[in-house]
Amino acid sequence: MTSSSRRAAELAAQYETKHAEFVAFIASLTNEQWLTFVPNEERTVASLAHHVAWGYRVEMEPLHRIALGATPEPWTLRELEVVNAELGPEYAECFRPETIDLLNTTAIKTASLIRALSEEQLARRGTYIFEMGEDSDEALIDRILPGHIEMHTRSIREALAL
Repeated sequence: MTSSSRRAAELAAQYETKHAEFVAFIASLTNEQWLTFVPNEERTVASLAHHVAWGYRVEMEPLHRIALGATPEPWTLRELEVVNAELGPEYAECFRPETIDLLNTTAIKTASLIRALSEEQLARRGTYIFEMGEDSDEALIDRILPGHIEMHTRSIREALAL
């Protein structure tokens, strides 16, 4: 039986902070801003917010598998591009309250999974994105989850000139 680590609690708290900042940011936008097209992302703010919620689950699944000692099938950057291109139009005008609920629901599950990890699990190595190579689960969680939120927040802010 494993017990969660102090570092896992720190990673979960850092993730929760980034998540809360993102939700507060998108909640503050006007309806016009919510539906604004983000050129460098080729989708709307609404679609990007939904994508971040989708990403929480999609990112944490292989990261959790690595922690458990399993080998996930790594994504390629091309596969991610294809999925993003397919989902962008589908959620271009999604409703903000439902998207925020989805963000919060998936964030709770993700933070819980992170918080439960042991030092041994955090040290396990694996590959999440083929082109990024192998790293420890701790490093992947630290880089990927907050990094994904930050990347899309920057794009949205640039598109809205905020």
